[in-house]
Amino acid sequence: MLCENCSESPCSCLDSRVAAELSPFTNAIDAIWHNPEKYDMRVHGPRALKAGDNNIGLKAALIDAVATMRVAAFVHQNHHWTVSGPEFYSDHKLFEQLYEESQDQIDELAEKAVSVAGVSAVDFGAGFLRKLAALLPALDGLPPVKASLAIEERVLGAIGRVKGCGDPITAGIENLLDDICDNHESFQYLLGQRDTGAVP
Repeated sequence: MLCENCSESPCSCLDSRVAAELSPFTNAIDAIWHNPEKYDMRVHGPRALKAGDNNIGLKAALIDAVATMRVAAFVHQNHHWTVSGPEFYSDHKLFEQLYEESQDQIDELAEKAVSVAGVSAVDFGAGFLRKLAALLPALDGLPPVKASLAIEERVLGAIGRVKGCGDPITAGIENLLDDICDNHESFQYLLGQRDTGAVP
């Protein structure tokens, strides 16, 4: 009798239950053996092959990153409104640039976070307000430029935790994270240039 899976007699394929359990591993082996250029560590690597929900670390890291970016934009916007002194106009415009340029990337990352972690990823109370309460005391009393530099360091740290969480990350999320890092490193540079003596 011919096997319907492999069309051979005697059957040379594994029983379907075992084959289903081994599928992630056989897919990884197939990618390495037949299509090495398509091998992707995030999809075929050991962490991607473990049983259960792989995205617990990714979910938490995305939620934290979105909340941290929202707090950073809030801080920059507050500085935009409250800055004063001889450098008022240039500082006013700098902080406006920082919070405005952050908004699109916050929106994109929030949408990615919702796709991975559900709508709780953007919960106002659990995410933004908790992160705001956690970060504001560290900024209290700092001049606006130094406070914005400090919050930018937190943003880059949060993005780094998403990238380093060890869970599989889609190419789209990875590209977005790279763009966010690039943007916020530019923010650090601009703030560092404005803050004499700061290392961007």
